[in-house]
Amino acid sequence: MCIRDSTFSLLQHLGFNPNEIEEANTYACGTMTIEGAPLLSENHYAVFDCANPCGKTGKRYLSVESHIYMMAAAQSFISGAISKTINMPASATIEDCKKAYELSWSLGVKANALYRDGSKLSQPLSSSLIDEDNSDTEDHLTKSEVFAEKIIAAPLTDVNLRAGLISALKQHPSILGFYKENEYELIWLKNTEVSRQRRAELINSLKTASFHGLPAKKYQVKELLGRLSTSDSSFEIGFLEGLLMISFTQYASDINSGVLVPSKVDSDIVRESKLEDPNFYIRSLISRDPYDYFRSLGPQSSEYSRLLVEKYKLMEVVKNGGWSTLSVGRVLRFGDFGDDVVALRNRLYDQGYISNSISTKFNRELLKAVQRYQSDHGLIPDGIVGEGTILELNIPVKQRLSSIVVAMERERWLGDTLGNRHIWVNLADFKAKIVEDQAIVFETRTVLGVNDESMRSPEFSDKMEYMVINPTWHIPVSIAKNEYLPELKKDSESLPFLNLFDSSGSVVDRESIDFSILGKDYFPYEMKQLPSTTNALGLVKFMFPNPYNIYLHDTPAKDLFMKEVRDFSHGCIRLHEPFDFAYALLEKQTDEPRTEFQSALKSKEETIILLSKSVPVHITYRTAFTKVGGGIEYRRDIYGRDEKIYNALVEQGLDLSESS
Repeated sequence: MCIRDSTFSLLQHLGFNPNEIEEANTYACGTMTIEGAPLLSENHYAVFDCANPCGKTGKRYLSVESHIYMMAAAQSFISGAISKTINMPASATIEDCKKAYELSWSLGVKANALYRDGSKLSQPLSSSLIDEDNSDTEDHLTKSEVFAEKIIAAPLTDVNLRAGLISALKQHPSILGFYKENEYELIWLKNTEVSRQRRAELINSLKTASFHGLPAKKYQVKELLGRLSTSDSSFEIGFLEGLLMISFTQYASDINSGVLVPSKVDSDIVRESKLEDPNFYIRSLISRDPYDYFRSLGPQSSEYSRLLVEKYKLMEVVKNGGWSTLSVGRVLRFGDFGDDVVALRNRLYDQGYISNSISTKFNRELLKAVQRYQSDHGLIPDGIVGEGTILELNIPVKQRLSSIVVAMERERWLGDTLGNRHIWVNLADFKAKIVEDQAIVFETRTVLGVNDESMRSPEFSDKMEYMVINPTWHIPVSIAKNEYLPELKKDSESLPFLNLFDSSGSVVDRESIDFSILGKDYFPYEMKQLPSTTNALGLVKFMFPNPYNIYLHDTPAKDLFMKEVRDFSHGCIRLHEPFDFAYALLEKQTDEPRTEFQSALKSKEETIILLSKSVPVHITYRTAFTKVGGGIEYRRDIYGRDEKIYNALVEQGLDLSESS
C-alpha cells in the first residue's frame, strides 16, 4: 500500500462491499434529507422542501411553478422587480424552460433566472439552443422567431416602403395618420436596438395572448412571423410594419380595455367602455421602455393576477383529462359509509378540499370539506350532499375555465377604477361589500332583480353621495301602471299604503278618481308610499343617482335573505343589514355614526345625510372570483350573462385549447 494512493479505500481494504460502504456512509454522515426520518409525518415534508432533491435518497423538491406562483402572489404588492433564481432538475427540457418563462410573463412576474442542475459545467442549455437553431427538422415558426431577432433595415425615404405601409393601413386611417405626422418613421422595423426590443416584446405578447383568455388567432402571429422571415423588398417591409402596428393596437386595446363592448353583449351591462384611440397606445409605446410597457398593458389588479393563476391550474387539470362524473345514488350525510363516500372524498381531494385518505366514513374531516366546498360555490353550507351539491361537483372543468376567462374580460372592462374605498356588489354572489385597501370591512346579503327581461339588475359603476332615512317610495310609473292600477280598478280601497298625487303635488282623494278610465296610456297621477316600517324601501336607502333608477335599500321582507337564490326585487338591490351598512359608511365622517343615524331614524321624518366624500359603487356580476389567501369561488350564472360573454369571445376567435 502506498500512502500517496488517492484511490485507497480503508473500508474496501477491510473487506466491505460497495453496498455496505454506502450503508456505513449513510449511517455515519446521514442521508442529507428528512424524508423517512422517524417521528416526522409525511404531511410535514412540504415545510422542508428544497429546490432540488436532497441527498441520494431524497425524492421531493419544489416545482418550478411553485417558485413562480410565490413570486406572482407577492409581485402585485411590490413596485419593483423580484430577482429570483429558479433551479430546475437536470432532466428539464428547453420546452420546460419556455413554459416557465411564459407562466412568469402571464402572471406579471418581472424577473427570474432559470438554472438547470449541472448547466454551468458545460452550458448544455446554450448548446441545445444552438443545435435547435441549426436543426434540419426546425419548423417554419421557429425559423421565423429566429429571423425576428435580426435587424431589418430599409431607407426611410424609399417610396416603395411608404407605399407598402399605406397599403397595409388603408382600412386604419387613424394609425396611418400617425405615420404621416411622423414622416413615416418606422416603429417596429427600424435599424435600432429599441425597435428590436419592441418587436421581440410584441411577438412574445401575441404568442402568449391565450394565457390571458384573449383570442390569439385574431392577432395573426404566425402570419407576422412568416413575413418576418421572408420580407426582403422595401414594399414588403413597409407592409409588414403596418401589419405589426395593426396587431399591436388590437392586442393593446383588447388586453387593456377588453375584447368586447359590454353593452353590445347584453343591454343590461351598461358599463361604459374605456376604448382608447389606437394612437394612444402607439404614443405610449414609443415613449416607454418596451419591456415595462407591454407588462403594464393588462389589468394590474391583484384579482386579475390571481385569476391568471387559477386559469393556469385549471388548464393543467384539463390537460390531465378533467374531472370524472360523480355518480352518487343517495343523499350523503355525516356518519354515512360506503363507496359513495369514497367517491365524494376522491372528488374533493382532486379539487383541493381534503387530504388523501382511504377512509370510507363520512367523518368530521369530510364534513368540513363539504361545507367549505358549499360555501365556495354559493350553496347553503349544511354539510349535506344532496342534488344541488352533486350538480355543482359535476360541472365540467371547461365550464369553470370559461367562467374564469369571462371574469378576466370583466376585469379588463373595469380597469383601475375601483377606488381605495369602494362598495362592491356582486349580483351573482348575492352580496354587497365595503372594501378598504383591498380588505373587506363589511359584508351583507342582498336581494336583486327578478330574472325577467324588465327587472334584472343592471351592471354599472357610479358614486354614492347620500343616504335617505325614513324614505318615501316614489313608485316607478311602470310598476304603478302594470302592477298596482289593475288592483285599484278591481277595488279602489285596496292597497291602502299607496297615496296618489296630482301634478301639483297634492294628495288626491281616491273617491274622486274614476279608475275605470285610467290605463297605460292615461295615468295623470304619481304613486307614493310614505315613510313607515312597512315601506317597500324599508327605513333607509343609499343613493348614487343614475339614469337606471337603481339604488341600495332596506326592506321589511327579511325572510327572503334566508333563501339560496335571491332574485325577487324590481331591479334595485335590497340589503339584509342596512343599518350596519350605514354605520360603516358614516364612521369615516363622524365619531358617533350609530347615534347620528338613530337620531334621524327616530324622528320618523324623511332625512338626508350627505356623505362627506362620495364612495365609488360597482355593481358587478362575477360567477368566478378569487380569495385573497388563495383559491377561487364560483356562482351560478342566474341571468345567463356570462354565457353570452363567453360565446361572444368564441366568436372573436377565443380557443381555450391554445393555452394548454
